[in-house]
Amino acid sequence: MQNQPCFLTAVRIRLISIFTDQRSNFLTPCRSLTIYFLLFFMGMAGISHAQRTCLFDELEAKSLQEDPDYKQKREDLERRIQNFINNNQNTAMAAVTIPVVFHVVHNGDAVGMGENLSDAQLMAQLAQLNADYGRTNSDAGNTPPAFTGVAANTMIQFCLATTDPNGQPTSGIVRHNLNLDQNACWNADFIEQNIVIGRVWNRDKYLNIFTVLKIARDDCSSNSILGYAYPPLTNANRDAAVHAYYTIGSIASPNPVDPTFGMGRTVTHEVGHWLNLDHIWGGGCGIDDGVADTPDQAQDNSGCPMHPSPSCGNNGDMFMNYMDYVDDDCMNMFSAGQGTRMMAAINTSRPMLLNAQCGMPPANDGYTCANAIEINQAGTYNAPGPDQGNGAVATDIATHANWYRFTPPMTGMIRIFTCGLTNGGNNHNHVYLDATNCPTTTDNVVHTADRGCASDPDNPAAGVLLENVPVTMNVPIYIEWDDAQGNSNPFTWTLEYQGGGGNCTDYVANDLPINIPDNTPAGVSSTVNVGAGGTITDVNIKNLVGTHSYIGALVFSLKSPQGTTVTLINNACNDNGGTDFSVSLDDEAANALSCPYNQGNTERPENPFSAFDGENPMGDWVLTVADNDGFEDTGSLTGWTLEICTSGGGGDCPPTRMVDTNPIVSGTYQASNQLTSMGTVGNAANVLFRAGNNVELKPNFSSPVNSTLEVRIEGCQ
Repeated sequence: MQNQPCFLTAVRIRLISIFTDQRSNFLTPCRSLTIYFLLFFMGMAGISHAQRTCLFDELEAKSLQEDPDYKQKREDLERRIQNFINNNQNTAMAAVTIPVVFHVVHNGDAVGMGENLSDAQLMAQLAQLNADYGRTNSDAGNTPPAFTGVAANTMIQFCLATTDPNGQPTSGIVRHNLNLDQNACWNADFIEQNIVIGRVWNRDKYLNIFTVLKIARDDCSSNSILGYAYPPLTNANRDAAVHAYYTIGSIASPNPVDPTFGMGRTVTHEVGHWLNLDHIWGGGCGIDDGVADTPDQAQDNSGCPMHPSPSCGNNGDMFMNYMDYVDDDCMNMFSAGQGTRMMAAINTSRPMLLNAQCGMPPANDGYTCANAIEINQAGTYNAPGPDQGNGAVATDIATHANWYRFTPPMTGMIRIFTCGLTNGGNNHNHVYLDATNCPTTTDNVVHTADRGCASDPDNPAAGVLLENVPVTMNVPIYIEWDDAQGNSNPFTWTLEYQGGGGNCTDYVANDLPINIPDNTPAGVSSTVNVGAGGTITDVNIKNLVGTHSYIGALVFSLKSPQGTTVTLINNACNDNGGTDFSVSLDDEAANALSCPYNQGNTERPENPFSAFDGENPMGDWVLTVADNDGFEDTGSLTGWTLEICTSGGGGDCPPTRMVDTNPIVSGTYQASNQLTSMGTVGNAANVLFRAGNNVELKPNFSSPVNSTLEVRIEGCQ
């Protein structure tokens, strides 16, 4: 290897590789010198972190010890959380935006020096917080395929407060020059008594984020704590999230004092605690974190492990979750269950945040700009009248507008229709690709239109097709509507989504018809076999048809070869059951399941197929139909077709490929250059690994004796 100059940022990566996951297996000529320099620099700053540290568990134990009623309070809170989740399983959650106030504590330093953080660094942190909670983080693509199906936008966002508790304008940044003893023991008691209490703003209206010089353990044995926050049960006068100042930053603008933990993920983690998330490992094997879609896990992870890193009999820890202890650049996801749990905490324990106001910071065009309304799926959405809803409102004319943000789950196409204005024409539509959180006319506008309402062959039920707009997976687009006529009534528009980005194949069930007996909770099953591999990007069911005297009694579910089961129709239409059934099911359909579902329409299932995304489709797919009613209703399943869309797989030939599924199902996996695997070959599976130059089997890789593994160094076939 040719000698190269060494830079501090590059050496930081190699330093992590030595002490954590050995991400780099090469040695630079100047490594020993630069490692010594970096350790000296960190020692001078008083920072020596081997891994992430958080006080949450210690403070919980302390609360249990000091408050005899705390255990009961925790149990009562958990009951409220679970009741909310159980009662809102099929309810679409509206996005929540929480006002934030940054309290910057310093000892007289100039702004931007030392712990008196610059506005730019705080804004970088806020942007990272929003990206992490909205799953628009730049490293979302690092989530292993095993977990992409549950990685989620939490529907929670944050904005700088614009009004203080007295109703006065504020920047959302408050600086406190306190001249505190820097040699004191800065444990939670010290910080609360000398900093937080008396300065925290109303916790029912604000998230208070404090940045401080350092945080010590309760016994003052070290200053290595990165942050802490209390769950919603704590006293109002200390209800805040507290962070060491050197953790404040983002991926794009890491804090230079400690880049390993300076990319903003400490705030993401602690705000999770503030919204009632536990650490992902709970209390170890068998002691859950209260979230169903996070695997049981033995303990915290540190550094940057390689997936899978199994424990507790799972197929791999979800170590990349924000509530684990890995390095900032190895965290990249919340699960859908965690998002639901945080929403439940807001609704049950912090309900005033649902109506909290951030104000409307100015933008171009004479508008003021509100946070975009999240669109999680295709459908019909109302744009408000001049005095309705959040949105961009021009005060000098009658114009009103609303921003919508749509993050495509895969590469594809959107089709936008509009209809409903009382005065024809002059409703303006703009579509922005990969814009900022508050788009303006200077951003990347890919479509603009002036359209009224009219019939159209492409959309006879709604109105005018504005445009087909190509979109890219995980790259958000922003859609603006405004009405220059000042109509008092809301108008509607429809967004259709057409997925793409892979090969799609139909598999028709050939084991039909199958009788559906009365009162059979276990159900009857039909199976189709998928013989091709790859990575699932989309699953649909076409032409699900059959006879039945009362479809309100039926439950339909689909199970993948990997064992994932999704309930698609669950005793729907009990009050309007009708007879027989004929429906196609697609996550991207414009409309939810309607009653009765016997019109042959394409509609959204009650639970999304996206749970299968990232899996290998090869093997048996099982559709189960159950009758949960005992009123002598019978029928038969007469037809269904499974559509599987994939990327990768036996037919594709990328330059490099990682095969880390568990189990690895039968099939061919190939790459033009290198194939690497650390997965587990399934029982009785026949697997071929093919690569042009190198096949590397990592230490975690395993293959049972009853399986066949063949390795070939040859070009793709």
